[in-house]
Amino acid sequence: MPGYEPSQQRFLHKSTLIIQVISLIIYCAFIFQFSRLIGNDYKSYINNKSQGMIYTLEMFDKSPCVNIKNAKVSFLGDGNVLVATRNNDKYSFKAMKCEIK
Repeated sequence: MPGYEPSQQRFLHKSTLIIQVISLIIYCAFIFQFSRLIGNDYKSYINNKSQGMIYTLEMFDKSPCVNIKNAKVSFLGDGNVLVATRNNDKYSFKAMKCEIK
């Protein structure tokens, strides 16, 4: 139809723009939540592997300390030691004073 101008053109343009902005916000929120989920898994993986490496490679089974039983130790200096215990792939670390035999 020659000379026909739709009267709803401005309204449709605004509603389309609003829907696009809302879709972009939902998409960004989804990506953000997904990355946080993956990021937490990665952090726990790295944390667990580094604790296992420290426990296995850097600590000693035997120590001259009287107050430490059934644990591995690493010497920190000034009479302090880092004591580590393992329970079902969970590691527990704490610093203690070493009481020498």
